[in-house]
Amino acid sequence: MVALSIGAIALATSCRSDLAGPTLRGNVATTEGLLSCKPLGYDSVTQTLGPAGGVVKVSKHNLVVPAGALSTVVSITAVAPSDTVNRVVLRPE
Repeated sequence: MVALSIGAIALATSCRSDLAGPTLRGNVATTEGLLSCKPLGYDSVTQTLGPAGGVVKVSKHNLVVPAGALSTVVSITAVAPSDTVNRVVLRPE
C-alpha cells in the first residue's frame, strides 16, 4: 500500500503543467529555415560502383556505399552546386 501511495504521489507531481521549458541563451538564433553557408565551388563526379561498394567523393562530401549494398554495377552521379545551402544531388534517383 505504501508503494502504491508513493507511486501515485510521484505520478501526480511529475505531470505538473506549470514547469517552464528550456530557456534560450542570448546568442541562439530563433529564425526558422536553413542557415546560409559560405558557398562551395561547383563540383560534379560520376563514378561506377558495384557489389564491392566504394566511396563517391564530390567537393567536401563523401558518399560511402558499403559492400553488399548494390547487387549490380551502377553509375552514380554526385553534383554539388554552388549555392547558399551546401548540398549534394545524387543520381540515379
